[in-house]
Amino acid sequence: MIKVIIADDEALEREVYKVLIRRHFPELKVVAEVETGRKAIEAFEIHKPELMLMDVKMPGINGIEAIEEIRKRNSNSKFIVVSAYNYFDYAKEALKLGIEDYLLKPVAKDEFINVIGGVLQKIKLEKRSNKEELEIKERLRSILPVLEIETALAVMMGDDDRIRRYASLLDVDISSGYIAIGMINEESLAINDEMERGLMTEKIQVYIKDNMPELKPCLISSFIANKIVLVFSLQGDEQDYDIRDSAFKKMLRIRNAVKDNFKVKMCFGISEAHSSLGEIRHSYNQALTVINNIDSFGSDIVNYGDIKGEIVKQFHYPYEMEKQLLEKIRLGITEHAIRVFVGIFDYTTETLECNVNRVKFELLQLYFALTRLIYEAGNEKSGLRDFITGKDRYYSLKTLEEIYHTFEEDIRLISDRFREERTKRAKGILFLAVRYINENYMRELTLEEVAKQVCVSPNYFSRMFKNEYSKSFIDYLTHIRIEEAKKLILKSGRNISDICWEVGYSDPNYFTKVFKKVTGLTPSEFKDIKLVK
Repeated sequence: MIKVIIADDEALEREVYKVLIRRHFPELKVVAEVETGRKAIEAFEIHKPELMLMDVKMPGINGIEAIEEIRKRNSNSKFIVVSAYNYFDYAKEALKLGIEDYLLKPVAKDEFINVIGGVLQKIKLEKRSNKEELEIKERLRSILPVLEIETALAVMMGDDDRIRRYASLLDVDISSGYIAIGMINEESLAINDEMERGLMTEKIQVYIKDNMPELKPCLISSFIANKIVLVFSLQGDEQDYDIRDSAFKKMLRIRNAVKDNFKVKMCFGISEAHSSLGEIRHSYNQALTVINNIDSFGSDIVNYGDIKGEIVKQFHYPYEMEKQLLEKIRLGITEHAIRVFVGIFDYTTETLECNVNRVKFELLQLYFALTRLIYEAGNEKSGLRDFITGKDRYYSLKTLEEIYHTFEEDIRLISDRFREERTKRAKGILFLAVRYINENYMRELTLEEVAKQVCVSPNYFSRMFKNEYSKSFIDYLTHIRIEEAKKLILKSGRNISDICWEVGYSDPNYFTKVFKKVTGLTPSEFKDIKLVK
């Protein structure tokens, strides 16, 4: 029900408006009728109507002044001004206040109904829009924790597009800021059961997120291999020293709170500040370098800016090799994919000096890249769901040999499945292409036309066709045409020229040449021999 207040100092006018509203707009309810501007303001405070009919000339505060006062109270109500005065100044003032319409007394019935109907429609649209916006906000609020974690993971994977998209949804600007990586001390956790360890790290993550408002604005990932990523946003032009000092105090606060509440020790690596999204991956690598070498710095909270001169050997994730690996998998070239993975594995283990935990953590990026590849290709339902949901299996790996064999098996599985999907798709394309050729061989037909018909490039179609049928497109088309020509020669009394046209050739001499090349005989010789037999 949409509430309406009528403000007019003439009782008869108010009664007419009420009757018209009651008869023509059942969804409107007149909740109050008043005769002065002051009473209009008071009635508004009580009822908060969506629509007010406001006379201009009323005792005391006039209608324009009443609207102005109500507008000061942040009202979204709609106003229709009704007046017996056709004064330009009144209309101008009313328009400044954002009224919906200005009616002159005596108001014609049809005009009144049209104006009220138009405003009613606008109110309904705004209500619907507000409801949809509220629903969107509620849904966003429900997925907010997941979205924050996904943003932090996108930072870990260096996925700029996702970082930008997720940060926009969260309304957080992380184009300038810094990154901290916290790591749980294995000995202090003292939990052997993987499920219990997972529950404990989840509790710590939730505690950090919910009980430390001073960390905001900050995006916090879940724990992965005992590490948690925190992405901080910087506000304004903060000096480098102030940023470092603030970051240290925040990590100190987290460290002490986790120790006091969970009896678990943590250490932290902090990056230098970045000033664009393009640098965020670099910040992550800085924090990762610190945390992976934390034991050598004599402190459990270290900023990269303080020790960058001490770092001799840094690990840089092999993105180019990963790109090559994913491309081989997409093409289903399994053995080539394995060879690229061996290169990634050897580089990672050598650079990280065979440290199992560090290798496992760095290659987690490869795990996410494979998962993303499956999702993007739409293969999550094609027998690969176990891989997508199998993170716990990966986290439980204890040796370099287990890490290698797990990745090798998974890459073989995914690559083989991509090859099967490509083969299935190719067979479907070729089935449609062959049917199209068989139905149209009798006219001029080109490889480009058939490729366009099945929505692939000519080069790809040509290669795919030859791989499947061991002959080129033109050879297959020639075969179809000559076979059909043989049937027509034997079964019809038509001359060779007519048959030539009917099977797709426009030149009888060329047709005869092609026919002889394929069969060893001219069309006439073929006909004579077959008839003799």
